[in-house]
Amino acid sequence: MIRRILSLSVLFVSLGYAHAQNGMSITPGKIVKWFDSLGNLTDSVIYEDPGTGNVGVGTFSPNTNLSVEGDVPVFNGTGVGLFNRANGNTNRWVLGTGGAFVSPDGFSIGDSSAYRLIITGSGNVGIGTLNPLSKLHVVTDGVNQGVRAETDFQDAVVAISNNHIGVHGLTNSFFYPGVRATSYQGAAANLGLEVQGRFTATGTKNAIVPLEDGQQVLMAAEESTEVWFSDYGIAELANGVATVRIDRDFLQTVNSSKDYHVFVTPRGNPVGSVYIDNQTPSSFEIRETTGTANIKVSYKIVAKRKDFADERMKRAEWTQPSEPIMAVPQN
Repeated sequence: MIRRILSLSVLFVSLGYAHAQNGMSITPGKIVKWFDSLGNLTDSVIYEDPGTGNVGVGTFSPNTNLSVEGDVPVFNGTGVGLFNRANGNTNRWVLGTGGAFVSPDGFSIGDSSAYRLIITGSGNVGIGTLNPLSKLHVVTDGVNQGVRAETDFQDAVVAISNNHIGVHGLTNSFFYPGVRATSYQGAAANLGLEVQGRFTATGTKNAIVPLEDGQQVLMAAEESTEVWFSDYGIAELANGVATVRIDRDFLQTVNSSKDYHVFVTPRGNPVGSVYIDNQTPSSFEIRETTGTANIKVSYKIVAKRKDFADERMKRAEWTQPSEPIMAVPQN
């Protein structure tokens, strides 16, 4: 009985071996795999190039140590899978499930509808564009924001240029600004934009002020050829004279040792003429010629800003025109 069992075992092993031999992979280079409980072999999706030793998954032409391609739509004659170095290009790498990869080299991530991120061979990064024109080029679908930066206790965005413009905002719209800075809760009383240094504009400088009917109007800032600060006040004449001491805080912002201007408007009938007398760096007198007026007088004092007292219509050497940044049509 034992001898008969051993004979049957040898027979079954022999038959299984023969069956497996008949079911072996027939594609040179294909890695074989078991596909049933009887030990049959067949081709797997893994291929090893006999000449180079490169391994391909889903491809018979692995052009690097590991090349992966999937069964997805073909674009420009090249199927794009999970990860491959596409179309034989030595510097083109793809991670995704399809898309129209048109950059000659670099790395890309995408899905079946589009490539979402491109890193070109020159190091430019494109998000939403196949042709990044800068180190980071972001193009949106018109619904989502392009770049959003958030932080708690540090600057969210820092732009530094050693010899050019730090931030360049451009709009191709007639209605929207190139750069918008919004204050906390959008309140006019909260800080929206701080400029440390000169603030320049080729157009007007306006405050946007709401009216009672909800409309908004532009109130333009007054321009001048020199750097002036001004202050307003009211003085009351007694027997035709009033001494006005210039506000101490205002004096710290101006150079009152230079000639400054005072404009007066009587608030009532002065009988005689009203004029300025005895101007000093810290005070001035308002007088009425008859010496009898007992009225109030409105005044405006205008003095040169400290550290800019000698500046007049300074040439704008720093505003040399730069190359315009225009919107680029996408492929």
